[in-house]
Formats: sequence, structure tokens, C-alpha cells
Amino acid sequence: MWDQVCNERLQKRADDNLAYIREILLKDMVEGGSGLTIFANTQQSAITILDTCVKHSSKSKYNATNSIQLGRSQLCITPYGRRLYSDLLGRIEGAWVRKGTLESDLAQTDSAQNPELNALLQNQLQETIRILDKFALQLAKFGLAPNGMPALQEDVAAYFMHKYGQRQLYAAVLGPLEDQWQKKLSWEQALNAKLAYKHPEYRAKAENCLRQAIQQLPDLAKKLAEFGPPPDGVSGPQGDLAAYVERRPWLGSPIRQFFARLLFWKKQTAA
Repeated sequence: MWDQVCNERLQKRADDNLAYIREILLKDMVEGGSGLTIFANTQQSAITILDTCVKHSSKSKYNATNSIQLGRSQLCITPYGRRLYSDLLGRIEGAWVRKGTLESDLAQTDSAQNPELNALLQNQLQETIRILDKFALQLAKFGLAPNGMPALQEDVAAYFMHKYGQRQLYAAVLGPLEDQWQKKLSWEQALNAKLAYKHPEYRAKAENCLRQAIQQLPDLAKKLAEFGPPPDGVSGPQGDLAAYVERRPWLGSPIRQFFARLLFWKKQTAA
């Protein structure tokens, strides 16, 4: 790792190795547009590398990956989502233990006799609580736990539910609605694309997927409306989705709405 380069000799060796890789081993690939970078074993370095990959992903002749849309309700059922959830639990529990240790140390410290130590422990406790709340908020935004995954236990669970329980429940109803709304928009866009006009089979598939998305939206919107206003500090649905919820679509027929839209698109196509 480049974070282990700690003197001039190692720096020269690392630079020489990088030059050899770039100019000899991977020369053809680099000249063909491939990128070569270094990893400093830090979060910022990893983010920089990922950003660079995204920026240059469309410049090569063949893309190694395709862009996909993965909503929160879908994320939780993927291996990555389950690992992310487990990692958040571990970080929260670790911060909770650290918080308890610092509070115990503070209780045994005489602030009058040892003000420096007391101030140090106070600062460490505040930083630990900040970290604890940061990860707890991320867990709340994640929504409900994936099936089969453990939950927070005992005191830390009570702390989380008291501060972030409502946020978690709100995310659990808002996330699926936002995901389904995005699906609807994506399939509407697909139906307006040239591919849908040229290939009847693809158009039929797109119409079927759009119908399924529209059918599910009213019930999801109803669940969000029944939840009530979002908790303090949490944003509700935005833009067209907010207007859709305000219209209370669960009182109408989603099938009728779908065929009305479909008739409109067919009229546009005929024109």
C-alpha cells in the first residue's frame, strides 16, 4: 500500500515500479485509454478511484459494468445490502460500548483534581456519541432489517428506537414507494424510446412492467399517508411523487389509470 511509503528510498522504489507497470507491462492498455492509479489505503483514496472509474466508464469501447438503479427496498435483499446492514450494527454496538466505558471513566474522575483528564474524557465522549448517532441515523435510513438479520439488543436498541425508531419506520414505507415510482418513470421513458416503436415484443414487456408498477403505487402511497407527516428532520416525497400522494390514488382504480395512460401513448404514436 502507498500509505507504507515512509522514506525517500521506498518512494523511489514505488515510483519506479509504477513507471515500469505503466510504461512496460500495461503500456498497450494505457495507450488504449485505460487508467492507472494508486491506492493510499484511505477512504478518500477509495472514493477518488471510484469517481475516476465512473467518469471514464463511458469512454472505453466496451464497458466492464452497466449502470443499474437499485432502490432501498431492493438493496436490503442483496448480499451487499445485508453486509452493509451487518457492518452498521457492528459499528453502532462498538460505539455504544465505547460510550459506556467513557461514561464510567468520567464517573470515577475528579474534575477538580484532574481537570485535564476530565476535559479529555468529555471530548472523547462527545466524539463517540457523534459517531454513534451518525451510524444510527444511517441504519434508520436503511429501513427495516433484512429478513434473517439480527437486530440491535438491549440498551443500545432502546437508545436507537427512542432517537431514530420513527425515522426507520418512515424509511420503511417511503423507500418502497420511491423505488416503485422510479420504476414507473423508467418504463414510461422506455415506452417513449425508439426501441419500443421498432420492437413490439419489447414494447409489450415495457407495458406489462409499467402496469405492474402503477398497480402497486396506490397501496404504497396509502401506507405512507396512513403513517402521517414525516418525523422531524426527515424529508417526505418530493415533486411529482408528493403530488401523486396528495391526490390519494388508492381511492381510484390503478387499472383505469394505466389504460388511460396507454391510450394516450398510442394516440401519440399514431400521430
